[in-house]
Amino acid sequence: MKTGLFFGSFNPIHCGHLIIADQVVAHTDLDELWFMVSPHSPFKEEAELAPEQHRLAMVDLSLQHQSYLHSSDVEFLLAKPSYTVDTLSYLRKTFPEKNFTLVLGSDNMLEFDKWKNHLEILQHHQIYVFDRPGAEKEVFNHDEITYLSEMPLLQISSTYLRKCIRNNKSIQFMTPDSVIAYIQDNGLYRFDVNSND
Repeated sequence: MKTGLFFGSFNPIHCGHLIIADQVVAHTDLDELWFMVSPHSPFKEEAELAPEQHRLAMVDLSLQHQSYLHSSDVEFLLAKPSYTVDTLSYLRKTFPEKNFTLVLGSDNMLEFDKWKNHLEILQHHQIYVFDRPGAEKEVFNHDEITYLSEMPLLQISSTYLRKCIRNNKSIQFMTPDSVIAYIQDNGLYRFDVNSND
């Protein structure tokens, strides 16, 4: 089975993530896609992140009834900060029956050569790259990297959602209603339960 790995903090997950995941599976040879929830990215300050169990729970809520989209907490079990090459090594050993392919936004490719042991990743895995607004296209070329040209360009970001929440603005339609309710119920990102915007 060919499994796509969509890494991210999902802080919080939003409809842009979900649409991209669905479209990547639809337009490639992937059988399924895993949302790899990162406990702490080497490129992000830990203070920016909601607790990992909350972010995983919001991903799970978003993926209900989707048979080909799944969440993974594998990186919660590994040393922090988590590096993709180490996670991939763990996955190959743990799930030898699966063929793992990375799914990355084009903005990630701008610094791909700075990733820990990035050439080792390309020795074992394909990478499918979807466009991100404002990011250069095809900035890192390799036989194992495929740039997907038919993916929708979506401006929505988790940073924007967090800003809206801090300012008591609506995030309706930008993330599933179940996620909005979870954020509200758990007081994440300083969400104002009385906001009528």
